[in-house]
Amino acid sequence: MRYVIFVAPSLCLVDLPQGLLWGWVSGLFIGVVYWTWLVTAAHPISLFQNKFSYYAWVIGLAAWGILLHFVWRQSKSLGTRNQLIAVVSAVGIEPTT
Repeated sequence: MRYVIFVAPSLCLVDLPQGLLWGWVSGLFIGVVYWTWLVTAAHPISLFQNKFSYYAWVIGLAAWGILLHFVWRQSKSLGTRNQLIAVVSAVGIEPTT
């Protein structure tokens, strides 16, 4: 679940509303998972002993759906292969054929 730290800022740089939406939903997923396995002790801890709950599974699926929709939308906006090569060349990377 640590991948959220890396993906959320990257999404926000490209598309702030979509990044915030994904950040909230994936954060909700993580919260539900930790809350489900919370053990009351001197220091609260979460012990993961089994599969995720149904609610966590549905929220996690929604987070993946948002992420896949984002990738699909961004790949459509790249356009044709020639446009992609032009962008890559402008950055200074030599495209391979």
